[in-house]
Amino acid sequence: MEQNPILHAKLSMDSDIPLYAQLVGIIKRNISTGALAVGDLLPSEAELCRWMNISRNTVRQAIGELEDEGLVVRKAGRGTFRRPTPPQPPGRALLLHHRGVLAGQGAVLHPDRL
Repeated sequence: MEQNPILHAKLSMDSDIPLYAQLVGIIKRNISTGALAVGDLLPSEAELCRWMNISRNTVRQAIGELEDEGLVVRKAGRGTFRRPTPPQPPGRALLLHHRGVLAGQGAVLHPDRL
């Protein structure tokens, strides 16, 4: 069986970046490069703890953040899987672009009016 690409990464115990945030970054990087495709199974919590030498709470915090962002889904008794990237509603990218341009020009934006 092929080893999951997430398990090839290393965490830095000396970094100022929290371990859970480093793990989130590793998983996101594997998603963005295509190493972790839609529907792929992530390593189990136990595997991540063992391979990365971190606590289960750290792993759960990282997976929880990814789940909140809609990047993974937990299925009881089956594991954690890569979800499809949720599509943005039409026009949202354009709206966010224009908000950024206006804010960069010093405009005062009122969220309830956008």
